[in-house]
Amino acid sequence: MNGRTIDPMVRQWRGDRQRHGTHMDGVVTLRRAGDLFLLALMGLAVIRGSQIWFGYPSAQDELVSGGSARNSIMLYILFACSLGYVVCFRLEVAERIRASNYLLWAFYCFALLSVVFSVRPVESAVSLIGVAALSFPALLFRWRFGEVGSARRMQRFFLALLVVNLLFSLALPGQAIMTGSLAGDWRGMFPHKNWFGHAMSFITILLLPHLDARSIRRPETWIMGMGAALAFGFAILSNSSTAILQILVGVATLVVIEIVRRLKTSLMRVLILTCAAILLAFLVMLAGSGALALIADSMGKDLTFSGRSFIWEALIPHILDYPMTGHGFGMLRNPDYIHRFLGNVPFQINSAHSTYIELALNLGLPGFLSWILFILARILTKIIWVPATNEERAISARNVAVMVMILIGSATEASQMLSTRFALLIMMLALPLNMPLPLARRIRPVPVAPNE
Repeated sequence: MNGRTIDPMVRQWRGDRQRHGTHMDGVVTLRRAGDLFLLALMGLAVIRGSQIWFGYPSAQDELVSGGSARNSIMLYILFACSLGYVVCFRLEVAERIRASNYLLWAFYCFALLSVVFSVRPVESAVSLIGVAALSFPALLFRWRFGEVGSARRMQRFFLALLVVNLLFSLALPGQAIMTGSLAGDWRGMFPHKNWFGHAMSFITILLLPHLDARSIRRPETWIMGMGAALAFGFAILSNSSTAILQILVGVATLVVIEIVRRLKTSLMRVLILTCAAILLAFLVMLAGSGALALIADSMGKDLTFSGRSFIWEALIPHILDYPMTGHGFGMLRNPDYIHRFLGNVPFQINSAHSTYIELALNLGLPGFLSWILFILARILTKIIWVPATNEERAISARNVAVMVMILIGSATEASQMLSTRFALLIMMLALPLNMPLPLARRIRPVPVAPNE
């Protein structure tokens, strides 16, 4: 044809068109409609996970769950729409679910048991459905577009979130900046400055551009860099010490991953990570020794310098009340329920201030251990396995960094995992592996018309 060789993909697509006719056009149209549907669904999930809205009271004592009805409606919409997508693409989703890690299957079983044997089964079931409703869109989005494709699209969502919060803060500073005991702390359109700071810390790491000789000339690299700088500025203005600590942990994790991945063999990487873990455990034991406790006592503080140890000492013994099935999925996120354990704490508390204690109480020890071991195994796998391209390596490293940030932040903050918060969306996008998944033979790849 004019001396040119026809591209094999073009030839295959034309052959499929001749064999299947208009059915092939219908399949392609369905896939494109599904992609647009997933983008809209993920946008709604970002709004629900961040809980951005206007009209929140600016003082911390006035903050009430006035938006709970709106948040519940969004969760119901997300759950129903996700089920609709699963029905349309059930074979592909089924293969992904069947390929789940055995630790994840164990966690599914323990989570269901925690609902069945909960002290309040209906409340636990509603909590589990809420977490599933926010997790499904992120998982479906990640499975469909892959690690690189989903990261690129999520960066656009994050940039839009930054711009909206910036414009809102400039237009209505009275609502974007908190008053009362937290006067001067920025919270943008988020309900609280801590939620704002945590979200900005994740966005800072996820927008960090990968700099090399080719990417530095691209405009999007500079746009992502400016977005990361703006998110870092927001984290500082939120006056959240946890957010700043998470950013430092994220940057340090990126540096460690870069060093480890330069090692030639996987065995060397495992040995280095094992030594680092032993060193970290040794430092934690030193931190828990009497020296730090004496310093805290001399200042009239507890070991955490924030009163958290009083809460933890009151909650930890109650893990043994229901060690196998827990008190029930999501029960410790209910302030009315947690107050029954904190009668001796000399101040008002509405959360466990530790995600790990919260999960152990909610799920029981087996469910808690299966979830934590799954996350640690996934992080180790992502570090050892080195992707082929520079862009894939950079995105994989950022995903590991945000997972480590969530694990570190979970030590002193509640509801960082398995709750309807922004961190859950980030974790669901970061957890899946980017390794090729062998799909069943009956699932035929959906053809797309090539450029002829």
